[in-house]
Amino acid sequence: QYLSSSIFENATPEEVRDFFGDDEFCMSNKWDDMLIYHKTLEECQTTGTMKAHWVRKFPFFCSDREYIIARRIWKLGGAYYCVTKGIPCSSIPRRNKPRRVDLYYSSWCLRAVESKRGNGGLTACEVLLFHHEDMGIPYEIAAAGRWTRFQPARGGPRAPEAPAPWCPCHCCRTWASCSPSPRKMR
Repeated sequence: QYLSSSIFENATPEEVRDFFGDDEFCMSNKWDDMLIYHKTLEECQTTGTMKAHWVRKFPFFCSDREYIIARRIWKLGGAYYCVTKGIPCSSIPRRNKPRRVDLYYSSWCLRAVESKRGNGGLTACEVLLFHHEDMGIPYEIAAAGRWTRFQPARGGPRAPEAPAPWCPCHCCRTWASCSPSPRKMR
């Protein structure tokens, strides 16, 4: 498990939220070159939750990994939050390959922050990420291949080829508009 903080310069929390929530863009534009398959299984416009199926590419010495996740994005105050968790799914049978990852949880917080360039405005977006999963490989190997999706050095949501908005269906905006009261989060 790990905790990281990344800053995306010249990006709003809304743009980064849309970018992280758009699996199709991240896969088809090779921004997340580990994601080789994704499918949204269910969406709830009322609660802002979704259920998705992912397959991620792993190095040649181990099989690819399969994930069935539930993800929820919401806005509270001036920040966006996302909680993602591995969940069981009887409609997708377990196979030998790719190997199913059952223990998976990830959460992030997006908020506007002052640019490191010191221009005085809130023109950057900070991503605080807490992530854990049991990939079934040694820790040292897993740490060396951390999620490409959260590394701003790879271009991030401001990659030159990235059209805006990144999420053409605006589903992330819809999810985030389903802001629960803090009591409902328990």
